[in-house]
Amino acid sequence: MMSMWLSVDPMADKYPSLSPYAYCAWNPVKYIDPNGEWIPGLDENNNVILTAEDGDDINTLRDFMGDTYLDVIECLYGTMSNGVINLTESYGCVFQDMTDAINDSPTCDVNCWGTSMSILTNGVVDPHYRYNGRKIAQKIDADLVLIANGISVPLSDANVGQTLVRFSNSGKDGIYPGETTHFATYMGTDLRGQQYVFTKNGWVYNWDIQKTDDFHIPEHEPVKEACLRLNNYGFPTPLIGDNSPYYNRR
Repeated sequence: MMSMWLSVDPMADKYPSLSPYAYCAWNPVKYIDPNGEWIPGLDENNNVILTAEDGDDINTLRDFMGDTYLDVIECLYGTMSNGVINLTESYGCVFQDMTDAINDSPTCDVNCWGTSMSILTNGVVDPHYRYNGRKIAQKIDADLVLIANGISVPLSDANVGQTLVRFSNSGKDGIYPGETTHFATYMGTDLRGQQYVFTKNGWVYNWDIQKTDDFHIPEHEPVKEACLRLNNYGFPTPLIGDNSPYYNRR
């Protein structure tokens, strides 16, 4: 799918490598263009990047990334080139792991549970993650590991690349109401409230950065048609007894 502006983008001088008519870097399926907020994504080498929109500055970057990054925000902001911060190159760590995982062949050794828990518990993307020597292969196992290692926090305390997001079809007539359907890693929220996650949608699929709106069936869309194009993971939903679906390391 290709989408373009009918006139020159007023921010075109910030992105000289792109056409001044390009909307969302020619990828409107993966990216959106909200009003003045950082947008996470991947470049052509699968580096994790943040793209600045009109009005973004070091203060919006600080709010976007989370408290864990307070000591390095100035350094990160200082690496911005043509409106883009390359987190893989400027910060490394878990973002370098994300890039490495995507560039390697898709592995069948972990799914969403193992990917997200390896980040939550160890701060790395481990394509062969084991918890106490075992794969996390069942929903009940995933929840038990989350209970043991995660603590529910409000969205305001979530950190990009570190906070786990739990999904469920609870209250949306899902197949497993109330049960965990998916884990992913929080990658930020834009000013429209759209959230992004680092995710592995099954054993055989590669990792990616996606919008959480892609994880549920819109109310206006027939379920049968939607199921053909989506994993119906539902919505960010906390475990019973918790107040928030966002979990930091305990």
